[in-house]
Amino acid sequence: MKPERPELRIIRESLEALVAPSMVSSAIFEALEAIGGDLAQGGAAASEFVQGPLRDALARRMGADAHPVIDDVLAMIGAVTPSGPGAVRRGGDVTREVFVDSRPVIVIVVSAGHAFASKLQAALGATRVIPIPAASLERMDEQLRVAAPQMVLVDSADFAPIEPERLALFLEKLPATTVRAIWGADLPYGGAVLRAMITRSIPATPLDRREGIDPVLDLIRSRQLVR
Repeated sequence: MKPERPELRIIRESLEALVAPSMVSSAIFEALEAIGGDLAQGGAAASEFVQGPLRDALARRMGADAHPVIDDVLAMIGAVTPSGPGAVRRGGDVTREVFVDSRPVIVIVVSAGHAFASKLQAALGATRVIPIPAASLERMDEQLRVAAPQMVLVDSADFAPIEPERLALFLEKLPATTVRAIWGADLPYGGAVLRAMITRSIPATPLDRREGIDPVLDLIRSRQLVR
């Protein structure tokens, strides 16, 4: 995974100073999906992201109350980011850490690409989650030799080239404490993985994409309480 983008951290921390962190995470994830999953560098891009996609995502949760909140965030990030591309300054008087946890949740994201893992990191922050993208069983094995994850999340919308049966067999050997979640159990690939797991009585947590990203983020947060 790439280091966390400073602009996204400033946006997230500024917003968390005003509304519940859980709402912030969901709104940022949805806003990143709306722009294709990546944020351009620089203060101008950050302001445009907040003014447009993030405002829309937050308004879906807060209604008209979202607009003064977004206006406050724009003022905050304007105070600590330059207007053009380049380095981003952090202002300690503006941003703050709301959630303190020295052990972020390790999540292996089984996916063909890195987009889903990147959005998870942007939504929750590097102090809360370490998403590790894995497009092969070999990559997952490498991570297991380093540290067992608290969660394995199968991305069925951008699924890795792994046969559902082989993936189920791999998931079966994980520690009992590891959550095995399927994001997009309503999709063909996710349904096939889920059926293969059920056949082998492997614990599975199916997540329907139609319910939005909130259940995924809540599940990751819950793992921080189980140590």
